[in-house]
Amino acid sequence: MENSNLADKVKLKTANILNMPFNDNEFDLIVSSLVLHNIKPFEKRKAALVNIARVQKQKVS
Repeated sequence: MENSNLADKVKLKTANILNMPFNDNEFDLIVSSLVLHNIKPFEKRKAALVNIARVQKQKVS
């Protein structure tokens, strides 16, 4: 990241998607790759999506 001029703007964090230790509305952007389709049963997948929505900042109009 040092060569991309993003090192002072971007922080990479990882956590268990079902138990994220982050505050509500903490992140501007969340990237989840190759995760959700592996969460079973459906109730846990739904909980993961709710958790993502909880920690991502809400768009202000």
